[in-house]
Amino acid sequence: MFLSWLALLFSILGAVTAVDICSDYPKPDPCLPGGEWDPVLNSCSGYDGRSCFQCYSGQFCKTREDTLTCQLSSTGGNPLVIAQFWLLNSTQEPCSTTLAHYRPAYQNPPGVPLPPLEDAIRKLHAISQNVDTSGRQLIGGFGATMMLHATVAALSEMILKNCTSNCPPVVDVMAQPPYYDNYPYIVGIVQTARWNTSADPTSPYTIEILTYPNNPNGVRRNPLVKNPNHVIRDMVYYWPMYTDIDTTISEPIMIFSSSKHEGLAGTRFGWGLYQDSVLAQNVAQVVNVLTLGLSVDVQLRVLASIQAIIGH
Repeated sequence: MFLSWLALLFSILGAVTAVDICSDYPKPDPCLPGGEWDPVLNSCSGYDGRSCFQCYSGQFCKTREDTLTCQLSSTGGNPLVIAQFWLLNSTQEPCSTTLAHYRPAYQNPPGVPLPPLEDAIRKLHAISQNVDTSGRQLIGGFGATMMLHATVAALSEMILKNCTSNCPPVVDVMAQPPYYDNYPYIVGIVQTARWNTSADPTSPYTIEILTYPNNPNGVRRNPLVKNPNHVIRDMVYYWPMYTDIDTTISEPIMIFSSSKHEGLAGTRFGWGLYQDSVLAQNVAQVVNVLTLGLSVDVQLRVLASIQAIIGH
């Protein structure tokens, strides 16, 4: 199992460099004029009047609405005015590895990966048999570090919000030693939480970060905090090449990273699986504040890598 997994991993680099998105375009493009074929979502997208500035409409957003009700948004920021530059390549064909539709706009919902990437991640877990993703909402971010930060921030705020009496000013966050030395810094920048290795694990105002299996000794430990909804499982090493997968885990909060199972540390992509949909939405909002949306370039790279691993 270990050797076969490594063999698949070593094929990633070649698979990523060989990806040719243009080959997936239908000829001629059925979406023109006014749009383009999206090879990632396998559907038409682009400038058919649905993604124009508020004062413009029609194909390629060329029709100006000179009315008193026309109002420009000061909170958007999508650089759609330059989008036409990316629509066609130098030979005027509606196909470019630049992926025109994805370059200009902040089009993704906060923290939600592209649908094909989410599907690929869930298939990867199913093949690895390490995690049951059913009933879990998937949120992405720039590495497991960001996902841990966003989860601590969202979870601690929810705990304090639900408190009715004798509420502490902040929530304690602990980990069993030895632990990853960045944990205190990740927690330290969260206003509603503080790092406290002496925290009471029986307190309803204590969160535990449980590295599973542990870094650096590889031991799989049980949490000290008994409320599973207050345990953030850092599971970036829970893959077949690092440890025996003897059971499929399904915990309320699980964090993963592409840096460990793919070796793409510099790509900076991680994800969390959340049973509580409200917590997932709050984590997504934190991620969105920090990033203004997930990098599409990063997502496409991770998608190509996972597809190489799972074989499609």
